[in-house]
Amino acid sequence: MGITDLRPAVPELRALANPGWLGDPSFFLDQLRPVGLLQRSLETERQPDWSFSSNEEAWSAILGEHVRASRLVHLSGFYLSEWSPRSPGVFHTRAGEAYRANAIRDIIEEPYEQDLAWIDHAEPREFEREVYGEGGALKYMRIFNPSGKLQMLRGGIGCIRLRRHTIGGEPAWPMSASSTLSAHEGLPLCVPDDLYQATIDSVASNGVSYCDSIIGTLRYVPDFLGDLYLMPDVPPVYLAVEEIRPGRPPDPVDYSKAMVSVAVSFESRSRLLGPRGMVFATYVTFFPGVKGSLQRRRDWLRDAYVAGRYEGKVISDFDEQVPRFGDAPFSLLRVLEGSVDIRELARPVSGDSTVRRALELYRDIHVTVSGDLVMGGKSVDESTVINIQNSTIHGPVAKTIQDSFNVVSTASADEDMKRLLGELHHAVAAMLEQAKAQGVVTEEEEETVARDLEALAREAVAANPRRKWYQLNAESLRDAATKLGEIGTPVLDVTARVLALLA
Repeated sequence: MGITDLRPAVPELRALANPGWLGDPSFFLDQLRPVGLLQRSLETERQPDWSFSSNEEAWSAILGEHVRASRLVHLSGFYLSEWSPRSPGVFHTRAGEAYRANAIRDIIEEPYEQDLAWIDHAEPREFEREVYGEGGALKYMRIFNPSGKLQMLRGGIGCIRLRRHTIGGEPAWPMSASSTLSAHEGLPLCVPDDLYQATIDSVASNGVSYCDSIIGTLRYVPDFLGDLYLMPDVPPVYLAVEEIRPGRPPDPVDYSKAMVSVAVSFESRSRLLGPRGMVFATYVTFFPGVKGSLQRRRDWLRDAYVAGRYEGKVISDFDEQVPRFGDAPFSLLRVLEGSVDIRELARPVSGDSTVRRALELYRDIHVTVSGDLVMGGKSVDESTVINIQNSTIHGPVAKTIQDSFNVVSTASADEDMKRLLGELHHAVAAMLEQAKAQGVVTEEEEETVARDLEALAREAVAANPRRKWYQLNAESLRDAATKLGEIGTPVLDVTARVLALLA
């Protein structure tokens, strides 16, 4: 079915922001919150064990402060997912429930509902009966206008996917465990690299993986946003996983019904919607167990909904592992690297006092976290951070990348070029770290990539860059990234942008 009747529906719109005013900074604070994981977790005296068999039980105990940090927790019969709630626990609060109830008033009516329902949620033909149910009624989802979508996000809908980070002093992967097939209802996890490698194939294949038990210690995330965070009072916690026991569910499960919702914010350029620069939030739901589902939903969200329906441009994303919107200035990749540039954000966002204060606190974390080095000690809107220490990259390779990074930071070159080269150093370091963790790169190959990066960077910031040499080094860098598959995608993207700027 083609994309039809996607006319801008002016009466249905309530902006997240208009020029000069940001209506709800909590969306952007949520985008910054994962940085708290980079701080050392708060520990208290070890407490007795506690067991849960459902999301409701676990969050009721956490929200009611019956179970606290340093408690050993057993989760029985939960599904493991590589997607984590972007607002953990909010789904189970009274406020979250009220927000979702309010969203029902903002359902898109005909002629949009059936078109968007099909495009947004039911592209795979085999889901037609499941999504619509008997008689054609929507069974799983309703289609909301931007106001309704924002209400749903406030109600705890939405997930993010992060890379491996040093969390609590150890390398770990943020994941989640849910007793349902919806990850946003579950608990955030930090899974050690060995357990992640042992389970990720099953998760990636089926979308989620059923576990007889998941055992870990409850930890508090240092809440660097403090009073700035305006969402319901939910303790910022995660489960530091110590053991995962895979199993089989007691009843047959159709893993293709596992669903993940992912959110973005975007700046509208349509005069039909009001003054240019108004900011909206939206999300889309995909089926992680269905091949290509995420890519199709991403394409629809970007091309038909944001660009086509609202003449908009995405300014934030939801995936640090594989950035889905390469030029999003508030991407998770840039948030976790510390390279957010406030000058690139929409004016309602960059001008909001709450967001600006949050970015100052965010910069302080990136300056003080062990292993993070700030290029030139610049301010928040100019800072670029690279994390080489405490990673799997060390020795001559780490030194080459760091030395090259420092050359770029002190060069008297174009600021846009320096920013792009900073992104490239981050991308290469992250690519090599993942490749090293997966055992798919040799030390010799690591050194070659680092040397190519250094040579490209030095030529790019030279007074008169020599085309022959920077193209040669860029091609070698792209060959290495291509061989590494998906983890090399960010390097390919940034290298292409560097070459375009040089040209």
